[in-house]
Amino acid sequence: MALTHTQKKFIKKNINKLNLPQLSQGAGLLQQEVLLYLKEIWKKEKYEKYVRGLAPDNKRGEEFNFVNWIKAEKKILIGLLLLTFFVYANGLNSGLVSDDIGSILNNPNLRTFRIDQLNGLVTSLSYFLLYKLGGPNPIMFRLVNLIFHIGSVLLIYLIFHKKHSRDLGIFVASLFAVHPILVESVTWISGGPYDKYTFFFLVSFALYIFYPRNLRNLLFSAFFFLLSIFTNEKAAPLIIIYPIYDFIFRGGFSKTRTYIPHILVTVFFSLLFLGKIGERKVGLQQDYYSRGNDMISPLAQIPIATSEYLRMIFWPTGLTLYHSEMSFSNGQYVIRSLIFIIFAGIIIYAFFKFLKNRNVNNIWGFIFFWGSFFFISIAVTLAPLGLAWIVAERYVYLGSVGIFAMVGFFLERLCRKEGLRVFVYTVFAVAIVALSIRTIVRNEDWKSEDTLWVATAKTSPSSPNTHNNMGDVYSRSGDIDNAIKEFSLAIEINPNYADAYHNRGSAHQSKGDMDSAINDYQKAIEINSNIWQSFQNLAGIYFNSGDFEKAALYMEQAFSKNQSVELAYNLALIYSKIGKISEAREILLQIMIADPNNQAASSLLSNISN
Repeated sequence: MALTHTQKKFIKKNINKLNLPQLSQGAGLLQQEVLLYLKEIWKKEKYEKYVRGLAPDNKRGEEFNFVNWIKAEKKILIGLLLLTFFVYANGLNSGLVSDDIGSILNNPNLRTFRIDQLNGLVTSLSYFLLYKLGGPNPIMFRLVNLIFHIGSVLLIYLIFHKKHSRDLGIFVASLFAVHPILVESVTWISGGPYDKYTFFFLVSFALYIFYPRNLRNLLFSAFFFLLSIFTNEKAAPLIIIYPIYDFIFRGGFSKTRTYIPHILVTVFFSLLFLGKIGERKVGLQQDYYSRGNDMISPLAQIPIATSEYLRMIFWPTGLTLYHSEMSFSNGQYVIRSLIFIIFAGIIIYAFFKFLKNRNVNNIWGFIFFWGSFFFISIAVTLAPLGLAWIVAERYVYLGSVGIFAMVGFFLERLCRKEGLRVFVYTVFAVAIVALSIRTIVRNEDWKSEDTLWVATAKTSPSSPNTHNNMGDVYSRSGDIDNAIKEFSLAIEINPNYADAYHNRGSAHQSKGDMDSAINDYQKAIEINSNIWQSFQNLAGIYFNSGDFEKAALYMEQAFSKNQSVELAYNLALIYSKIGKISEAREILLQIMIADPNNQAASSLLSNISN
């Protein structure tokens, strides 16, 4: 856009008094526009000297004062905090759902902290501390997720405000604060690692770009980057962000030693992660009944995933825990591929445009950096290894910042046009209200197991998980016939779905159809020998029929996989029925040591001792 006479006069008058952010703010321009004007009126040598002397990245050693910045921006920061809390407040009192039940409610390891693996260390530690403070209280766990999300919102405002302008900071931070695609990472407790690792990375990134490059600051930045990777291994590719940032916004790559702390962190963890790929595949086979060795063609996965993330960001409908509806006609695939090609093409085009006119505030450099940021942040999930879902909303939690940055950039450009500022902010406010309402509504889906699975069934009818979970919903309401139908549909879609066999067996058992129940339990065990509940239920069936020998056989298997007090008592009771009195007494004594007030164990021990 052409500068007005007033803007040109302001720049010439204040060029030696104000730094570039102050100059652009006072003139009502982007920093890039100020630089382009200076390039026009100055000789090449003078312009290049000015660019080299720019201070936003502290090349002159001036340290960013975080406290003073907070004081200056406190009204906007408080506004962003309240906005974020408001849109997520109705989700705080939701119950434990899906993976939350196994990782919190039924997780005996929460009572003691053990470092089983470095991946997920931060989450494990936070779960342990929260359990110590308030037990399996979902509000506590979910509130921590929200606090980390608020922290990321404020950090995003800091980065875009200090590096570019207040307007851009408001646009990007507000979109990140309320967008419904992020609900899965905030309201779902088990999605929390994504907002935690994002927060730690943003802290690391802010330390890297705002403070002098001495060893102390680099180590602090690398430490938070380490926390990010220890929270979620998907943070590892973000190491690339640091040198790309230098190249685009600092005029070139830094010396190799600048990157060493971050490189060492990444290499160390990557070696650990590569060694865990086999365990990950086994886990997928056992927990999700995936074959775990399916290689997904990148020609299918990357265009579909990218286009779906862009669709959900710009039109957030069809949000669901299971994005199972990923089958498309040839025509639909072509359209999605074109969307991917156009988006990737814009980023590549921006890079070459940047190379033609390299300066630290090049408009095309901005587009290239934040477009690349989006792809880098989801890189692990796009790897064709069959170790991740094709699409999951939590995967794009951090990557959405890149898209919001580009949207915010064009909104800011419009704001600079005469007479459009009020209009742009009005339209933006309407969009924020609409997105906030959608987020509040989406929070309601996570209220309970029933609300989640009913909502998921509407959007993911082809997922076997959906039908299995809907079977649970019907079972809890006493509609056993419909429950059996849903479990059967899950098995029809995935014949290796052991959980569905177990659940259908339980439904048959509740109807008194013991033969069908036994068949389903045995099939579940055949597929997944770790389903101790099937062994337990088989033991119960045979115990009630008077076949104590078979009951003992199955209960021994259940107890070998879950050495709980309840199963120990049941095994002791069965042993007492088949004459294994000494074995029963030994188990009961162990129970009494662990739980001296266990009346059932005390009574049975007294009976078999007489």
